[in-house]
Amino acid sequence: MAHGAGTPPPPGRERWLWMISTLAGVVSLVLSYRAFWTYLPSSVTGWRRIIEAVYSSAQLLLLHVSDADLVAMSAENSPLFQAARFLAVIFMGTTGAALVFKFFGNELRRDGVSRIGGHTVICGLTPFGQQLAHEFSHLRDKLVVVADDSMDSAAVANAMETGAGVLQGNAADARLLRKVYIHRAANVFVTSEDDGANIRVAKCAIEVVRANSTRRSTGPHIHVHISDPELRATLRLHRAFRADGIARVSMFNVFDNSARLMLLDHPLDYTRITENDERVVQIVIIGFGLMGEAVLTRAAMLAHYANLKPLRALVIDHDASRKERFFRSRYRHFSQVCDATFIQADAEEPLTRGWIQDFCADSQKTISTVVIALDNIARGLCIGLALADHLGPEIPIRVRSSDDSGLATSLRGAESDGSLPKQITEFGSMQEACARKNWLDDELDTMAKGLHKDYVRRRRDLHQQLVDDRSLRPWEQLDDDLIDSNRQLADHVPVKLRAIGCYRVRCGSEDPGIPVKSFTPDQVMLLAKMEHQRWMAERFLAGWSPGPRDVDKRSSPYLVEWENIPPEIQENDRRVADILPGVLASVGWEIRR
Repeated sequence: MAHGAGTPPPPGRERWLWMISTLAGVVSLVLSYRAFWTYLPSSVTGWRRIIEAVYSSAQLLLLHVSDADLVAMSAENSPLFQAARFLAVIFMGTTGAALVFKFFGNELRRDGVSRIGGHTVICGLTPFGQQLAHEFSHLRDKLVVVADDSMDSAAVANAMETGAGVLQGNAADARLLRKVYIHRAANVFVTSEDDGANIRVAKCAIEVVRANSTRRSTGPHIHVHISDPELRATLRLHRAFRADGIARVSMFNVFDNSARLMLLDHPLDYTRITENDERVVQIVIIGFGLMGEAVLTRAAMLAHYANLKPLRALVIDHDASRKERFFRSRYRHFSQVCDATFIQADAEEPLTRGWIQDFCADSQKTISTVVIALDNIARGLCIGLALADHLGPEIPIRVRSSDDSGLATSLRGAESDGSLPKQITEFGSMQEACARKNWLDDELDTMAKGLHKDYVRRRRDLHQQLVDDRSLRPWEQLDDDLIDSNRQLADHVPVKLRAIGCYRVRCGSEDPGIPVKSFTPDQVMLLAKMEHQRWMAERFLAGWSPGPRDVDKRSSPYLVEWENIPPEIQENDRRVADILPGVLASVGWEIRR
């Protein structure tokens, strides 16, 4: 992906201009030489004739033929001469344009794209920011990159190679953000490796958008990378990025994106779990850094199945005791969501592998998955291979990988030739984490919007609209945590369908399954119970507590078991199940059995 430091290769437009210029110049010279050779007086012979023809051709190419006017006049009816003159004009025009793009192309691209609007701004050329630039340029989005002054030239060259306009400087400077017309952008990504710097940039961006917003304009969607989970939770709790409807601000981190994609592509309920199933879903997480924590929290959000048994987790890390204390202080009610055990040990020791083997041993009572989330990619693969020999082929092992480690390629190649156990799959690559669907998933957001719209309608039908209730605002004005809540509900739809023996296919698919337009009362009741359990987990992980309903204080009287919630709230959960076929149909899916 990267070029060496120095001048980047010319973008596509400049490259084409040079090609056209060269071709037009060469052909013009050949044709004009032939024309001048033919029409020069017969008295001009030998080397003198060659020199005159070459010199006159060069003058014509440069659109200056004063010394050859007489010859040109005698040759004006020559088709060769007329073609050469036309190509000379093309040569001069394309050469001039190529030179302008060479020296001022970055500024022209940046200003042109920014003034039109609807562009994507990336603040920070970290590896993640560079991957985002490549992802969005591949999809032909209009790009502007704001790079720190300290950024090395290779990173800037990579950005320019994508065709983006680059502006170097401090992204927290309002004057710089105005130069890229951030208020006219469609999306803004703040991707520095420093969470504090990202907060400053996001705050500055909100102020610039607020100062330049109009009633008819829609502000950008600002995506702020916050890697520290505790800081992210605190910022959401205090609504630190309140934009008052002028822009939508979302916090994210690449680890959470990777964990979400892994659990959607490789669900923990890889065998169907029925209402009376006695088996417990388990996950073993080796390595509890930022990736391991993201996997555990995402699993706790999604792992709510037909038997209503909570997820069981075994976390192994060389510093597990300290990390567990910090983790449980962030998620005070985590024990209400997941039965997690933390073990301080080295996963490479035979004793530790024995614990994992014992934890996953009883396939009649458990459904287990092992996730290796170590920062050391090579060490993680070695542990995965060692565990594969002990656990047997029925237990899947997910190994963290990366695009630049070389292991992703080797894993895929090994899978194809059978040299690697089939139970081992990779996750966590930068390319997957930066995929456009993580930010602009129209399908997921359409489903989430439909669920939110139905929720608002039900609340109003029940006359439950409260003064300034943030949860009843239009989608475009919802706070980040409430939007994420609706997206989590949409993510859980495949889990619900698997619980009743259904699945989704594209509308019009030739899949042989039987179409399902509605659910039976028993199925609706089961899905409603699952939804209530999922909702409680989401609320507990977001810092909510049992108590009088107060959105700002994050308390709810409904954070109790299904049997203890009022009938009208139970009806709300049943309603979620009832509308699933319609919500899926709105994004081109239908349910089959």
